[in-house]
Amino acid sequence: MALDEVPPIVPIIIGTERLAVLYKIADALGPYFTRENLFVISSDFSHYPSYEDAKSSDLYLAETISTGGVDEFLKALARIRKMDYSGQDTAACGACAIEVLLAMMDGQGRDTFTCEHVMYRNSGDSSYGDKFRVVGYNSFVITRLDKGAEDEPEDSASDRLFSFSDDEKRAMISTARSSIYSSLGLRYDVDYSPVGVLKESGYGVFVTLTLGGRLRGCIGCFTSSTTLHDTIRQMARSAAFSDPRFPSLTAGEARRVEIEVSVLSPLKKIESIEEFKLGRDGIYMMKGYHHGTFLPQVAQETGWNTEEFLGHCARDKAGIGYWGWKDAQLYTYQTEVVKESDLN
Repeated sequence: MALDEVPPIVPIIIGTERLAVLYKIADALGPYFTRENLFVISSDFSHYPSYEDAKSSDLYLAETISTGGVDEFLKALARIRKMDYSGQDTAACGACAIEVLLAMMDGQGRDTFTCEHVMYRNSGDSSYGDKFRVVGYNSFVITRLDKGAEDEPEDSASDRLFSFSDDEKRAMISTARSSIYSSLGLRYDVDYSPVGVLKESGYGVFVTLTLGGRLRGCIGCFTSSTTLHDTIRQMARSAAFSDPRFPSLTAGEARRVEIEVSVLSPLKKIESIEEFKLGRDGIYMMKGYHHGTFLPQVAQETGWNTEEFLGHCARDKAGIGYWGWKDAQLYTYQTEVVKESDLN
C-alpha cells in the first residue's frame, strides 16, 4: 500500500470526567461514527486489586458495557466503588473514553449495535506478574447491525408459523384473562368459549404477563395432550401465581396486566448453531439436570446477537454458565405471538 493510500489516523486524548463535556465530544464525533470509520477506544480496567477481585470487578464492568449504555456504565462504576476492593485505585482508568463511545451508541440507537466481549486477562495471568496487585484488561468488538443481516431479528410474513383468525386470537386472550380472573374471584363478562384452533390439542404454549412494560410472569410448556383452550388456561394461572421469580398476582394487578400468548411449534434438535436463526427461533437447552429456554421475541426485546442470546440463556435460565450452551443439547422452536395490546 502506497503511503498516500494509508487511511488517516486521528488521535484523540480525553482528559475530563465532566459528563456534560463528554456528551459534547460524543455529539461532535457522532457524524463520523459510521461504517466507513474505525474507532479504537483504549482503556485499562482494574488497577492494583488482587487477582480475584480484579476478575470480579472487570467482568462485571464488561457485562455492563456489552449490554448497557452510559447510565448503566456509570451505575456499575458506582457499585464497584461501594465494593471497596482492597488496593483498587480505579475500575477503568479510561472510563471517560468508554463513556463517549457508549454515548455515541446511545445516540444512534443502542439496539443497532452488537458488542462482543472477546477476551479478559489481567497482569496476574502473565508469568511476569504476581496475583496480589494486578491490572485488568478487557477487549470488545462493536459492530453496527446491517439491515437484513443474519443476526437481526425478523418478523416477516414469510416466517409466520400459524395463521390464526381474529376470533381465535381474541379467544386466546380472553381464555387467559378469564382463567386469571376466576382464580381471583373477579368477574369477567367476555365470552371465552373455545373456537377454531382452541378446540385442537397438542400445542405448546407460553403465557407472558407484563405490567407497565416490565415482566410480571412467564410460564409455558412445549407440548400438551389437552386442548389449546385448556392449556392456555393452565399456563395463564401458572404465570400469574406460580412463577417463582414473582409474588402471586393481585386483583389490582390483574386488571392492569397485559397478556401475551405464544403458541409453539414442536421442538427440533439441532447439531450446529448454524441451524439457529436469531429472531425466528426460540432456544431450549439441556445439560444434565439443568435446562432453560428463551422465546424468540427475547432477541427483539434485548437487541442481543446470537452469542449473547445463547450465553444469557445458558447462564441466567439454565444455570450452566455463559458458555455452557456449547456442549449442551440444543433444540429450536418457533412461535406465533398473540398480544392483547395489538387486539386492543
